[in-house]
Amino acid sequence: MARTSSHNVVIPLSSEITASEDPLYLICNPLSGKVAILEEKEYSTLASFPCGTPSTLSLLKEYGFITSLTELEEKELLMEKYNAQKASGEPTASISVTYQCNMRCTYCWTDHLLSRGAKWMNAVIDEKTVNAAFRAIENIPELEGVTLLSLYGGEPFLPSTLSIVQYILDHGDKKDYTFHANTNGYFLEQFVPLLSSHEVTGLGVTLDGCKEVHDQRRRKKDGSGTFDNIVRGIEEALDAGIRIGVRVNVDEDNLSHLPKFAEWITSHGWAHRDNITFSIALVLEGKGMSSPSFLSYTEMARRILDLREKEPRVFEVMLYEWTYMKKGFLSHALTTGEDIVPRPFYCSAHCKGFGFDLFGDIYSCPRAVGDTEFSIGRFVPQLEFNEKYHQWFNRDVLSIPECRECELALLCGGGCAYRAYLEHGDIYRADCDNYKAFVSYGVPFFVRKILELQK
Repeated sequence: MARTSSHNVVIPLSSEITASEDPLYLICNPLSGKVAILEEKEYSTLASFPCGTPSTLSLLKEYGFITSLTELEEKELLMEKYNAQKASGEPTASISVTYQCNMRCTYCWTDHLLSRGAKWMNAVIDEKTVNAAFRAIENIPELEGVTLLSLYGGEPFLPSTLSIVQYILDHGDKKDYTFHANTNGYFLEQFVPLLSSHEVTGLGVTLDGCKEVHDQRRRKKDGSGTFDNIVRGIEEALDAGIRIGVRVNVDEDNLSHLPKFAEWITSHGWAHRDNITFSIALVLEGKGMSSPSFLSYTEMARRILDLREKEPRVFEVMLYEWTYMKKGFLSHALTTGEDIVPRPFYCSAHCKGFGFDLFGDIYSCPRAVGDTEFSIGRFVPQLEFNEKYHQWFNRDVLSIPECRECELALLCGGGCAYRAYLEHGDIYRADCDNYKAFVSYGVPFFVRKILELQK
């Protein structure tokens, strides 16, 4: 007999955000993969099943919100899809070239690493360690089929790292890797000739606003500004055909300056270039750091929606990173119309993510790189993993107590383990703030855009 699915997730939508006069509901089903916007009448039919008109019931059955599967059959099918997701994650590999950085940003999340001392902070990975990292990549089963290698740090592009970056790229070429890097961009101009001669899929570079704002936040060790050098580097990279993703890290101090920065981007000729994008990202707390300027996810969501109403042109140039926008997540489904999938975990840190640093340590979480408390193993002198490997790679929504009781768990994947650690001292706690803010503010906003397109 037909029944309502045990895996329907109902999200009542804010009429204030959706600009709808009538109640609306977003229904998600991680088992069927379907997402639908239901009006009050359709939702009432689902809630009062088996009552309802044939046409509405047929639609609800088509989307899997009403199913002929038993509760046990649904559970078994869900576990099949769940385990398939755990097995099918995309492998990611990175090499931390150095922990040096020529800048001292006001909100740096790795400030706690500075206490390690000058010898540690000034070191650069050598060829022997690079070779060991490449061997480790070849011998880790989870990295089978990896095609992209990221360069990380610290700051990977410094005068002191130029020769070893060339060594990494040359050796990666022999293995048919493509490359990506996150860089502060200060010395990017010097690296463009090298990067343009290899298969670089893109670079992540940060600009926090116009010159006067950026230079207050992202400055050199001597206090001088960095904006002009970064802009020149971006220009050189774009002219060389290298894609650039500009990230604007936002807190209370620069949020109000976004409209002016959007105007600068447009007047500078970047707004309509094909190979550059701009995203707004919330500044996050790091280990042992906090600031009254930091905004919560909820406050940031409110402020972003308010700014969108008052200054819509900002978002013609920049996008706000609501939550994970990767394939299978609800945010991606709402923007593309594609299906969702049950999310066992939040990101590749719990699946097939491996970072190799200059001292021979292996990490799974990019935010934890350099902090040996989070090392999951070593690749020098030989490849071996420790108990942290099992802790990170076994973290999923079935192993987190709060997630086992939460209907949103299979949509969010339990949130960020590193943020959970910072808040609770335990990666096996849920990190909920991001997704709660997305559900309360982001989901109604995306639905509003969908409704506007349907008019």
